[in-house]
Amino acid sequence: MKRFLTLFIAATIALCASAEGVIKQSIIIDKSTFRPVQTDQLTGVNIDPIRPDLSRRPCARIKIFFHQMTREQMGLLEAIYPSGSIQGTKCKVAEGNTVLILEMTAKPATKFYLTHPKFGTSNEVEFNLEGNKEYQLEATLNKQLTINIASNVEGASVYLNNEFKGTTAAPNNICTIADLFQGTYDLRLEYGDRKSESKIEVIDGSNIYFRLDIDDTAPVYQYLVINTNPKSALVEIDGKSIQRKNGKVEVRLTKGVHNYRISADDYYTTVDTVVLDGSRTRTMEVALNPAFGFLKVEHASELKGAEVYVNNRLRGTLPLEKPIPVKSGQADVRIVKNLYHDYNTTLEVADNQTYTLKADLVPNFAEVTITTDATTEIWIDGQKRGTGKWSGELEIGKYTIDCQKMSHEPAHHLLSVVDTNPVSVNYSALKPIYGSLDISCNVDGAKYYIDDIEIGTLPFVDNAVLVGTRTIKIYADGYDTYTETVTIEAGRITTVNAALTAKRTSTTVKSSSGSYRGSSERTSHYSGRRSYHDGSFVQLGFGFDWGFGGGGMSFSVPVEMRMGRVCQLVNGFIGARYNYASVRSEEKYQGNPLFAVHQVSPLAKLRFNVRHWNTYESFYVEAGGMYNLNLSSLYKTKNIAQGSSSALTFTSETKYKIEDVLNKSSVSCMVAVGYGAKLWDISLYGIYNITPTFNGNSLSSWIVYDDGSYIATLDDYEDVRKFIDYRFNIGVSVRIYLFSGYGK
Repeated sequence: MKRFLTLFIAATIALCASAEGVIKQSIIIDKSTFRPVQTDQLTGVNIDPIRPDLSRRPCARIKIFFHQMTREQMGLLEAIYPSGSIQGTKCKVAEGNTVLILEMTAKPATKFYLTHPKFGTSNEVEFNLEGNKEYQLEATLNKQLTINIASNVEGASVYLNNEFKGTTAAPNNICTIADLFQGTYDLRLEYGDRKSESKIEVIDGSNIYFRLDIDDTAPVYQYLVINTNPKSALVEIDGKSIQRKNGKVEVRLTKGVHNYRISADDYYTTVDTVVLDGSRTRTMEVALNPAFGFLKVEHASELKGAEVYVNNRLRGTLPLEKPIPVKSGQADVRIVKNLYHDYNTTLEVADNQTYTLKADLVPNFAEVTITTDATTEIWIDGQKRGTGKWSGELEIGKYTIDCQKMSHEPAHHLLSVVDTNPVSVNYSALKPIYGSLDISCNVDGAKYYIDDIEIGTLPFVDNAVLVGTRTIKIYADGYDTYTETVTIEAGRITTVNAALTAKRTSTTVKSSSGSYRGSSERTSHYSGRRSYHDGSFVQLGFGFDWGFGGGGMSFSVPVEMRMGRVCQLVNGFIGARYNYASVRSEEKYQGNPLFAVHQVSPLAKLRFNVRHWNTYESFYVEAGGMYNLNLSSLYKTKNIAQGSSSALTFTSETKYKIEDVLNKSSVSCMVAVGYGAKLWDISLYGIYNITPTFNGNSLSSWIVYDDGSYIATLDDYEDVRKFIDYRFNIGVSVRIYLFSGYGK
């Protein structure tokens, strides 16, 4: 009868679920976690005996590990077996654990599900069970709950387990959080710089309302300044890394105790606390203890340039400017230089100790001298070393020596350097390679030249002419010179048949128009250009350039020397410019800030006169370069502040060291197009900075704006940085030239 009632209840629940549609189950049995704990009696851990069922059939034990359900809630669970052939004992909860233990008849395809008077039924699962075996399974209470968090302030941020959940809202300063499972949570409320923390237990049916107030006492702040040695050390305060300002750590903290940690490579880490009383800025000097020593290397003068390696890392070349820092402990030192054997040693380095090492490298080379005839090239292992004779150092080993000369057979030699004793070798002259040359001419007795060397008179046959390209010239009185280039090949005859032509006499014939042609015409052509030669060859010019770019304006005063006349194709210029450039940002920053730069720039350029209108006027293009020497920089504004945040002194003008703002020099290229005359020219120009000008080191003063914000470096000042680091400038240029009196 009991079995019948159980089946009836299960069927009724299933029918109700079918009638109402799909109902989300609150209890989920994870079938994928099912696994046997023991496989037989000889392996695994012995288990307590499992009693048979009422029909004396073997039973199996299943331990169900429950998540998000309390032990008390698990005590109300019941197991339902849809098949009438399965018997099971009453569920029990293991002592001290949230583990539900079931024992049931062990059969293939055993089905069961769980019920709870409050949370309903679970999903049905089916397993193949063996008698006297223990199995493991996991289940979860999947019911989601809603809680309310109340506070004494409106707008407080609410976090559960460090996850933001919302803010407290009026009228009761409550934040409602849904979709929570049962369990323990870390609750944190934050409001500005204040926060409160607590641990809460969320259980179904209770604890749906929690209250956590924030201390509304106004916090007291204080600046903490830490100067570290080394300056590159990482500073962490209360677990947060702090960025440096003006080369040091500056951070605003609340009154009280704060933890700090300072660390750097090759130094021992310092961990401590600091107590701030909330009065004024506190400055700390923290010097880390070095976890390294120093290595000093003494050496002979011939070892200059040798490389020093410590633990397989290059640390410098000899001579060293100063001792090398080396991490404490064992250090492998190696000194390497070409032509010497490596020097190796191992040191035990102690903290802050200096070790002096005298390096004596053993030579691994010999002085080698190679000689041959004066015009033969000497190549060693494919590298040309000299002509006729070479002397130098070669490392002990074997080398391939090639002797090469045009029109000669090359020679290959093997040179072995076996020790450090000097080596001297002399190689014989190379064997020439000849071909044959046959020269004939229509004029007997004509002289002939080979490569501008007079050989004799024609006719001529020579069977010993060096191979290669040769230039043949033939001269005879009353005839034009005959020139021909031929290639002489080994073992072949090269033939030249020269036909000289008689020279024509220069005559003038008067035309009907009264003009002369022939040679007299060429004379007239050149005489017509004589006016181009008038005027000075060297002129001194000065002018004024005005331009803009990069957010500011500039002007320059150039002084230049021009070489060449306007009528020539190319003019050259050398000279110098004084440059002044400035930027204003009146609209963005109140107080009329001004930044100015002064430069002197030596320059050189070429001008190409592409079209002439007359003797002294032309259209031109020019290109050149400038080397800019930065002289000074100036920053002016009523908003420059000096001193600490509690005692600011405002000044109207501050001058900086040039290296604090600008690189000492830069290089620019320039192009221009314009119109030039004998004594003046005008052009449009463009200047491009090839190398950057901006340096961006820290300023010596704060720049405070009307809104209370401030910057500490020019890198933060967008308009100034844009202006200083400008890359392109365009403008108008005017020049006036003076005759120097030369070259007329």
